[in-house]
Amino acid sequence: MKRSIVLLRISLTCSLLVLLIFAVRLHAQETRSLPLKVTLRLADEKDTFRSGDPVRLVLSFTSETSGYVINETVTKPMLSLDELNVSPKQGVFPWLTLTAGSSRYTDYAGLRELSDKPSLVTFTANDFVRFDTPGVYTISVRTMRAYKGEYKLGNQIPLETNAVKITILPMTLSDESQEITRLDQLIDSSKDIFVRERYTEELGYLSGDLATREKVKQILDPAVNDGNYFRALSVGLSTSRNRELVIAMLEAALKDPLRIPGYWIIGQLCSLRILNERAARWTSKPETLNLLAASDADRVRAVRTEYIEKLKATLPARAGQSQIQAAIILLEYVKGEGAAGQTLLAAIRPVILKGLEDVHAEERNRVLTAYWEQLKDPILVPVLEKTLRESRDPNARGNGLTQLYELDQARARPFFVEEIMDPRSRVDIAVLDRLNDEMLPEADEALLNMITQSDAKDYDPRYLLESQTARLARFASAAIYQQIKSLYEEKRASFPMKARGSLLAYLARHSQSDADAIIRTGLKDFTYDEAWNWWKGLTETGYSPLVEQLLTEQIDRDEGSIAAEAAWRLSKYSRTAASKAKLIARLDRWRKDWGGRIAEIDSEGSPDALRQQAGVEREIVLGLLNAKAWKLSDPEAERLKQSCLSKWCKAQFPKTTPPSL
Repeated sequence: MKRSIVLLRISLTCSLLVLLIFAVRLHAQETRSLPLKVTLRLADEKDTFRSGDPVRLVLSFTSETSGYVINETVTKPMLSLDELNVSPKQGVFPWLTLTAGSSRYTDYAGLRELSDKPSLVTFTANDFVRFDTPGVYTISVRTMRAYKGEYKLGNQIPLETNAVKITILPMTLSDESQEITRLDQLIDSSKDIFVRERYTEELGYLSGDLATREKVKQILDPAVNDGNYFRALSVGLSTSRNRELVIAMLEAALKDPLRIPGYWIIGQLCSLRILNERAARWTSKPETLNLLAASDADRVRAVRTEYIEKLKATLPARAGQSQIQAAIILLEYVKGEGAAGQTLLAAIRPVILKGLEDVHAEERNRVLTAYWEQLKDPILVPVLEKTLRESRDPNARGNGLTQLYELDQARARPFFVEEIMDPRSRVDIAVLDRLNDEMLPEADEALLNMITQSDAKDYDPRYLLESQTARLARFASAAIYQQIKSLYEEKRASFPMKARGSLLAYLARHSQSDADAIIRTGLKDFTYDEAWNWWKGLTETGYSPLVEQLLTEQIDRDEGSIAAEAAWRLSKYSRTAASKAKLIARLDRWRKDWGGRIAEIDSEGSPDALRQQAGVEREIVLGLLNAKAWKLSDPEAERLKQSCLSKWCKAQFPKTTPPSL
């Protein structure tokens, strides 16, 4: 019996081996039959290097026929598009896989269509491995950069290159010292950021103790604020042979109360410690290389927590910028640490509230915007006022106004009025609309002047005019009605569609009879695309009963795109619950008219007109659920979600449950 089992296992093993060999040969034959080719060569035909010199590789792609593209993106760290195969493996340290794992992606791609002319992708072997032992090595690449047809998952074509040989020689202490001096001089003398980045990368590849100390010294330099330059140094720390030296130097910097810590320091220390631990496990079990990065999440959290506590312990000894910047770094870890995060917040919140006024306006805005719920406190009122006095950035001003208004409406009001009257303001009207004043007569003259005498200077005049007319529609009083009406009649053809809509919103707000005729006459002359921006200006500021009446009329239109957009705008801007009944009636009518044609609407490749009809159902359902003027009960909302007929509507609610009876 045992003998039969053994024979069966041998038979199965042999069968599987035969199938594997067949599959490999079949894949090789298919690859050879493709019109697509890739070759690997050494840049500048250089094949001898010292340990730490950049080993530059060039992939050359060609295609005999059209229809193939390559992703030519090269990032640091390298993406998973290329797999470097080096033989022998002894004496080669796979630092990239140990640090970042085998799955490395980005959300962008630079694509190039292939032809019979070579398309080149250049990178360095050092971005994957470190050559520690002198000798002769063979390198080949398995690449997934090629696609057939459309750039999407499933269209990738795996390709294997030829092999190239390189010789690695030792780099002496004297050699490394000379290289450091040479590269430092080139970095300091170059004004081109890309040239500086390249030389910094070369400095990063040097792996001896002399280079390691230089890399740590430079990355700790407060003057290092160029992102690419910093990234090259950060990668260089991972490629150093003596990572214990790196860790010791960075830990000393972390504990130094006189040094302003870098935002990156905890993450870098954690990465280096984990790299050391993975390297030890890989040394004992090389076959686990591709699994290590996915197996130590708990350990990563533990090491990160250790450094969070070490930095927190230094806060009492710090002062000024050193203290506030250390507290801001720790704030980054509050959200992801659960109960420990709340304990951490309690320790650092007083430091941040006290010192935030002395932080640069841009950094102040970033911190308050990201952590407003954690930091919100009346003590920040003068800090926010300072931001509004210092910063001209529209995002910083918008955030500052919003936060100040939340803390103290009376203190915020003068800043709102100033912003509304500022011809150069680019703060979103949704922020300014928070001001409770129905109108601001004191702003009439400024609002009128900024439109009649617009001075855009450095800003896009179209965008600026849209911002100015939105403020006029929302805040100007009836006192300047005749001037605005005359301005509209005289210059409307030269105004952007959104600005034109905003001016009409102002007219509709103050004289429904005048505006009604103007709006109905103008609406006939617009294409759908033009009308979209026109309606945007008409509805998002100065919303009036006339505008609501016009939208309810648009909902009854048979054209799906027009009715769907009107339903969306009515639910978003309407201030009366009466609109709810109008939306429900239009939904009932749609289902009566189109309920028998759902299969046709849902079919693949259905005409645009049918898909636009599905948009009517979807937008009305979403509008009823999300409207500001009313709120459905939970059972009503669930019944509405389940009532969807078209797949376009159902797709909005993939996980609905029947309401309880």
